[in-house]
Amino acid sequence: MNPALQAVLRRRLSKRGTGPLAEDGEQKSRALIVAGGVLASLFLAAILSAGGLGIFVLAQYNSISHAVVPPEQLIAQLPRGGARIYDRNGVLLYEFVDNLSGLRRPVPVGQIAPDLVKATIAVEDPTFYENNGINTRGFIRAGVENFTPFLSGNFLQGSGGSSITQQLAKNVYIPSEQRTDRTVDRKLRETVIALELTKKYSKDQIL
Repeated sequence: MNPALQAVLRRRLSKRGTGPLAEDGEQKSRALIVAGGVLASLFLAAILSAGGLGIFVLAQYNSISHAVVPPEQLIAQLPRGGARIYDRNGVLLYEFVDNLSGLRRPVPVGQIAPDLVKATIAVEDPTFYENNGINTRGFIRAGVENFTPFLSGNFLQGSGGSSITQQLAKNVYIPSEQRTDRTVDRKLRETVIALELTKKYSKDQIL
């Protein structure tokens, strides 16, 4: 091949490698590398955040569950609701009614009319005998109502959605001054306690 022609071809080839198209390709490559690095960083951050959140939740659960004592210990400390005065023959003379707790006379489930028990379960917690201590449907409904202000009107002002076991947890394990608090912390403690009670006691014992 003519040496002059070879020189022209070499010049053209060298220009192709340094022209606008080549520069555009290099810019795209750099952009892809940067985008890949950003995505990798975000993915790693998400994994670390999820791991940290999981550790935090587990620590909170263990902290609450370890404080769950047998409910009968706490029930024995609750006010009995008034007092009765008897004469020496055992005849009831007078009964004082507690203004806060009213008349409280604990009775075994076996002494309560079965229809009343069924009605209570149907109204308060239809899945009581099947659930793990949490009424899932009620829990989800309450979550939507409380955390979606445009459905409930006010944040954390929706219905409770507590199961019977959660109600036991609230009335026995949560201090009386905190039972009306509509906070995530109180609901979290109530939920963990309900799960632990379901592990340790039968449904009839809880009821």
